[in-house]
Amino acid sequence: MKLLSSKLPTNARHAVRFTVVGTLGTIVQYGIYYFFLWLFETYFPSLPAYVTIAFNLGFILEMIANYIMQVVYVFETKVGMKTISGFAVGRLLNWGIQNGLLWLLMLPAIGLNADMAGIGSILIAGVVNFFVVRLFFKKKQTEEEPIAE
Repeated sequence: MKLLSSKLPTNARHAVRFTVVGTLGTIVQYGIYYFFLWLFETYFPSLPAYVTIAFNLGFILEMIANYIMQVVYVFETKVGMKTISGFAVGRLLNWGIQNGLLWLLMLPAIGLNADMAGIGSILIAGVVNFFVVRLFFKKKQTEEEPIAE
């Protein structure tokens, strides 16, 4: 995938790679979320807010892997305060959107179950996250590598 996307203009390359990383991250996050959802429903059904706990465990573990993939693969930049702070801002915003949508989508008026609400909130927040994170990871124009013709 890196070879194919390397021929694209920078913005398109970032979007394609972000989508690949985001898809993998969504699978990881949802897998962890679903595992803990099952675990809590099976063994700790009276645990208060177990849906939120399961969801946030998935979010935190996926976030660590996602940062590494963003630095190395998507934006091909270096670890630094700008990327760490930008990633943190993007993920904090992403976390708020995901948790808000999770509960909004489970309201009786919409009526999604915890499984479907989790997927929906992850997907919607992912789109917003791309535009926020890109602001902090984007290299200066002079740092851009020329696109191979």
